[in-house]
Amino acid sequence: MRSKRDWCLLMPHAESVRIAAALGVSEMLGHLLWHRGVRDVAQARRFLSPALSELPEPESLPGLPQAVEVLLEAIRSGAPICIYGDYDVDGIVATTILWRCLRLHGARVSYYIPHRVEEGYGLNAEALRTIKAQGAPVVVTVDCGINSLAEARLARQLGLTLVVTDHHQRGDTLPEAAAIVHPQAAPASADRSSCFDELCGAGIAFQLAWGLTRRLVSRARAHEAARRLLLEAVGLVALATVADVVPLVGANRILVRHGLEQLRNMPSPGLRALLQVARPSDRSTLDVDDLAFVLAPRLNAAGRLDAAHSAVELLLCPNEEKALPLAQKLQTLNEQRQCLELDTLEKARKVAEQQHDVHRDPALVLTGDWHPGIMGLVAARLAESLGKPTLLISLHDDPAQGSGRSVEGFALHEALAACRHLLVDYGGHAKAAGLRVSHRHIEALRRAFCAYAAQRLRSNQSARLVIDAEIPLSALTPSVLDELERLAPHGVGNRPPLFLAGDVHLIGPPQIFGTNGQHIRCQVRQENGPTLWAIGFRMAERRADWQSADGRCCLAFRPRKNRYRGATSIELVVVDLHPGSPPPLRLLDEVTGHETGTRPWT
Repeated sequence: MRSKRDWCLLMPHAESVRIAAALGVSEMLGHLLWHRGVRDVAQARRFLSPALSELPEPESLPGLPQAVEVLLEAIRSGAPICIYGDYDVDGIVATTILWRCLRLHGARVSYYIPHRVEEGYGLNAEALRTIKAQGAPVVVTVDCGINSLAEARLARQLGLTLVVTDHHQRGDTLPEAAAIVHPQAAPASADRSSCFDELCGAGIAFQLAWGLTRRLVSRARAHEAARRLLLEAVGLVALATVADVVPLVGANRILVRHGLEQLRNMPSPGLRALLQVARPSDRSTLDVDDLAFVLAPRLNAAGRLDAAHSAVELLLCPNEEKALPLAQKLQTLNEQRQCLELDTLEKARKVAEQQHDVHRDPALVLTGDWHPGIMGLVAARLAESLGKPTLLISLHDDPAQGSGRSVEGFALHEALAACRHLLVDYGGHAKAAGLRVSHRHIEALRRAFCAYAAQRLRSNQSARLVIDAEIPLSALTPSVLDELERLAPHGVGNRPPLFLAGDVHLIGPPQIFGTNGQHIRCQVRQENGPTLWAIGFRMAERRADWQSADGRCCLAFRPRKNRYRGATSIELVVVDLHPGSPPPLRLLDEVTGHETGTRPWT
C-alpha cells in the first residue's frame, strides 16, 4: 500500500530569518514559526513563552456575568444545583471543574451524565424531569445545550432555572435560558472578543469557575484554596483541550502549556492512579501525546462502553487508594474498546468498498451495525488513512445515530448544516460532529454530503503532505530537539514540525510491535550518519513498503526524544515513506500555500 499523498515542501521566507535573528534562535526555528502564522517578533515571543497572565478576563466571555449571578443566588439561598454534563473527556472534565468549584464555595451540587447508548448526546426531556423530581431547581449544562431548543422550553415549563455553557457551533436561534455562556452568544454586531472562540467545553467551564471565584473569594485562606483549585483545573482543561481536538492556539496554547506543567508536578489523585495503571513511568516526561493516547482514551472508555459516571468519580477521588480500583476499571474498559475498535475498523473498510468508490468519492457515509461508542474513533481512523471526511451511521434505531470526523480544510459542522433538511438534528465543530437521521433519508444524505465535499475539497489538497524542511539525520542533535520543543504543545492549529530525509538505509528487517500488531519499527541511517530507530504508528499494513527497494527509502518524519530508564535517545516518528527514489518534490508558496513548482530531491 504505497503512499497516496503528494509530498509538498514549504519554501523559506526572508522575513523569518530576521525574526530568528531578533529572537536569538536558529533560522530553522524562525522558518517554523513563520509557517505557523507567527509573523512578527512580539508575537513570536508570546508564542514561545505563553503566560497565564495573558488569559482573557472571564467577564468578557458572553453570558458569563449573568451565569455568575444565577449561581451566586443559588449558593446564597441554598438551592440545589445540578450540573448536566456529557460522556466524553471534555464533558467529564467540565463537570469535574464546575462541581469542585461550586462545592468549594458551599453550594449544594450534584451532576448528571447522560448514557451514550440509552440517551445520546445533550439535554433530554426525561433527564430534565428526573432532575426536577430529585429537587434541583437550577440546572447548568457543560459542553452541551446550545442547540437544545425544545429541551430548554421544557425546562422552563418545569420551573427549572437553566444555565447553558457550551462551545459547539450554535444555530440561528438560541435556547430559552436564564443565561447562555458561549463564545458566540452575543449578537454578531456586538463588540465581543474572539479570544474564546476556540475553547473546549471544559475551557468554558473553567472561565465560569474563575469568574465565580473572583466574586466570592475575599479571605486569604479561602483565596489559597481557590487558587489551588484553579491551578489544578488548568491541568484538567489541558487534558480536555487535547482530547477534544480543538486548535492549540491563543488561550488554548496557554492552558495546555501550563496545564502540562501542573499535571507533571501535581496531578489529582485520580489522574495519578490512572497514570500508575496505564503508564507506570516518570511523570516528568508527560506530554500532549500522553494526554491524547494514554489518559483521554481511558477516561473516554467509560462513556463509550459503560456509564461515564465512573470517570467523573475517578477525577473527584480524594486519594489514590479510592481512585485505584476505578482506574483499573477504566483500564479494562479501554482494552475492550481497543479490540472492538479494530474489529469495527476492519468491517468498516469492507463496507466502504461496497458502498463507495473509495478512490474517487470525495467523502464516505457508511451504514452498518456499529457500536455507538466506537463510531467516532473508526470515522477518525478512516478519515486519516483515506484523506476523506467520513460519517459512520448506526442502523440500530430509527432515527439512526451517526458520528463523523473530518480532514484538513473541511468544516464538518458546515457540511452538516448544508444537509440539515435531511437530518433530525446535528451538532459539533469543524473536526468532529454527531447527527441523527431517519433511515429513509440516509441515501439522500450520502449523495448530498458527497456533493458538498466535491464542491469544497480540492482533490489534491486532502492528499498533500506538507513538509517543513529537508534535514540530514546527522543534524538531529539534542540541542536541536530542545529548540524544537519550544514550539510545543502541538495539535490542531499548531502542527508538530515535519521533516524529510532522502536516501535512508534500513538496517535489518522491520519489526511489528504493539498489543494488536499495528505498529512497525526499524533502525535506519544515512551514509556516515547516526543509526536511529524509526517508528511507524499504525503503519504495520505498509510493511511491504518498508521492506522494498533494497532497503533504501525516503522518510517524512517527526523527531522526538525517547526517554527510557534514565537514558535519552532520538528517534523518528514516521508519518509517510517512499521506497526507493520518490517523484520530484512539490514546492509550496510560503504565504498562500499554493504550489509553485517542483524540484528534485537533494
